[in-house]
Amino acid sequence: MSKIRIALFVLLLVSCSYLFAQETGEKPDIKLEQVIAVVNGEPITVAEFKAEYAQLTAEQKKNFTEASREVLLTNIVDRKLLLQQAENIGLDTLEIIEKRLQQVKENILADAVLNLVVQQQGLSVTDERLEQYYTENESLFIIPTRIRLSQIFMDNKAKADEVVSKLKSGSNFSDLAREYSMGKEAEAGGDLGYFTEAQLNPEIAKVVFKLQIGQNSGVINFRDNFHVFKVTDKIEPRKQAFDEVKDQLKQRVMQQLRSSTMQNYQTQLRKNAEITINNPTLYSVPLE
Repeated sequence: MSKIRIALFVLLLVSCSYLFAQETGEKPDIKLEQVIAVVNGEPITVAEFKAEYAQLTAEQKKNFTEASREVLLTNIVDRKLLLQQAENIGLDTLEIIEKRLQQVKENILADAVLNLVVQQQGLSVTDERLEQYYTENESLFIIPTRIRLSQIFMDNKAKADEVVSKLKSGSNFSDLAREYSMGKEAEAGGDLGYFTEAQLNPEIAKVVFKLQIGQNSGVINFRDNFHVFKVTDKIEPRKQAFDEVKDQLKQRVMQQLRSSTMQNYQTQLRKNAEITINNPTLYSVPLE
């Protein structure tokens, strides 16, 4: 269906709903230009569409096209259809649903109050504060040693011993990986890429991190399979420069500042409130 036909179809639906409203004496609250579509008499407004768009990630917004508009609208239509069906079969009146909706509403209102407090504080972070945090938390910005590994992965000990023997005789590791390895990386000569020690299983890490560039590990029996590793490169640890992590730092420090502000506000609310706790009842509530 072309965009023109879709537009005409939507306009027809909107027009019908407005005619019905006029015939029944009801005055529509929504202006025609604010309506994008109508689902069983219920309008989808420009405001709803923009609110749905606002929930997309930055990456989704970056890749948003004209065709994406129809996809976004379809999502809203589908949700309205499901909500209408829920109302038709009475799900919206069930006590458990009403309690859950009330809980969601309370959480949203609580978050709104806290966000308002943060906005009113006008929080900001200076470069001096960022540099202080950077200096006090140096360990967070050290990139640990990384090694580049290749492997030959087998399920047969005899073959693994044969591979090690051939390596000692001067055979090329990549060629042997292509011939013997059962892993997906065999086509790339066994190359696995770079790893920190924490990214590897401790049994393997304690062996391969002792190797120098160009050295092989010998056979490692791990989970009933047999591996031979080779270290093809090593990158020594380094501390990231302040400018490298400045944006990341700002987000982290701002989040800490927001959390601190919220906690202080809640502490003050508790301090100023009259709160009575019935401990016998609290500790006798059945939780199963």
